[in-house]
Amino acid sequence: MSETSKQLLLHYTSFEALTSIFNNPATPSMRATHIDFLNDTSEYDYGIEKVLEYLVPYENDFAIQLDVPRKIARLERLYKRAKRKGLKNVLTIDELNSATSSKDPKLLEKLIEQYIKLDYQHLRKDSRPKAYTFSLSKAEDSLYQWQMYCPHEGGIALGFDTDTRLYTDLIDSTGSFYLKHYADIEKVDYPEKSEKIKPFRLPNKLDYLRYLEEIEKKALLLKHPAFAQEQEYRVIFNMNFGTDIKAKNRGYTTNKPYIELNFKPANLKRIFVSPKGDQEHTRKLLIYFIQDIPELQHLSESDIVISDIPFRS
Repeated sequence: MSETSKQLLLHYTSFEALTSIFNNPATPSMRATHIDFLNDTSEYDYGIEKVLEYLVPYENDFAIQLDVPRKIARLERLYKRAKRKGLKNVLTIDELNSATSSKDPKLLEKLIEQYIKLDYQHLRKDSRPKAYTFSLSKAEDSLYQWQMYCPHEGGIALGFDTDTRLYTDLIDSTGSFYLKHYADIEKVDYPEKSEKIKPFRLPNKLDYLRYLEEIEKKALLLKHPAFAQEQEYRVIFNMNFGTDIKAKNRGYTTNKPYIELNFKPANLKRIFVSPKGDQEHTRKLLIYFIQDIPELQHLSESDIVISDIPFRS
């Protein structure tokens, strides 16, 4: 593997997908799927569980450090949030008033802990971020990836440089341009089941309700260690703009909603050919395709790399 190729992020796919990606060669696009419709939705659930292992003790410890007036203020905010969200509240309004009037720090801490668990239980079971995603990988010429994400008769992997930026235009309720919004590309971690995740930045220690989005994003970047060989980088496109703001280029297949994320053609640096199927046929097909697309003239035949994995079908 060359030093240059080590810096690429790969997307394992099919030749048919490549033609779709470059349907508009000047502004090629890749589809990001809403996380509720991922092939395995348990991935997000696993990430949430790992995040909560860190956050619940963190929140409880922080509540203990607050003075009584701030404990009361925190409890009242948690009560209002549960009521607003339609959750089964820990307290009635009379019980809340009684607890806050008592000014008993131990009682307040206990009730705050119950509300924290209630809110995170809601996050675990009923809440999903308004996010769209797809995967890239640092694993070059990976037999696992070829078998999992490419068609049996062959496939390709698109190699992008690491500073690739994916974006889409957002529009308001009138269809007018709102802003150009960029996706994040983040490295996925694979903590062992018994391993505590590393603490991550929390935007506001005084009010954890404000950083739920940070929690959700972190959950998308944690996977079971059995998948570590994927060496995944996840493209995450958040749509937390309210109901009136939508992606201009969005749509549905028969089984999932998606958003099209654009990138510059020059970001595509190499194309790898699967060890499965007729490699020479796929290589020639790619050469013809590249020659037919003016925006891909920065690629040469040497940028089409044949897998050297000995594969028996």
